[in-house]
Amino acid sequence: MSAKTLREKLIGTWLLEQFIDVLNDGTVIHTLGESARGYISYNEDNWVSVQIMSGDRTLFDNPDITGGTPAQLAQAATTYFAYAGNFVTDDIQHQVTHHLHYCLIPNWVGSQQLRHVEFSEHDKVMTLKSDPMVFDGVTHNPALRWRRIHY
Repeated sequence: MSAKTLREKLIGTWLLEQFIDVLNDGTVIHTLGESARGYISYNEDNWVSVQIMSGDRTLFDNPDITGGTPAQLAQAATTYFAYAGNFVTDDIQHQVTHHLHYCLIPNWVGSQQLRHVEFSEHDKVMTLKSDPMVFDGVTHNPALRWRRIHY
C-alpha cells in the first residue's frame, strides 16, 4: 500500500485543540483565548471551510439576532474568524494553500493563505503553521493544532 498524499490526509473534519501565536521573543499568545473552539473541514471537492471563535464570547443584551449594541457587535466580530474557499496541496513542500473566496476579514477575500502542515499521532492530529506575519511592527508565528473527528 502506498503512502497517502497530503490531500488524502487532509480530507475530513478537524476540531481545534489549540490556537497559539509565538512572537519572535518567544512569548506565546493564545489567540482568541485558551478556550478557543472551531473546526476546519477539507472536502473531496477541494473546498476548505474554517470557523474559529473564542470560547468565552459575551452574549448580546437582547437575544434577537439584531439585538446587539454596536459595541457588542464589534466584540462578536473580534472574537470570531471564518473563511472558505478552495485548496491546493504541495506534497513535496508539505504545504496547503487556501484560496479564499469568503472571509470575515474583507481584505483577505481573494487572497492565498499558505499553511505548512505537520501530522502526529498516526495522522489524527494536524498542526497548521503560516509563514511569519508582521502586525504593527511585531512578528507573529501562528500555529493551530487540530484533531481529526471525521473522514
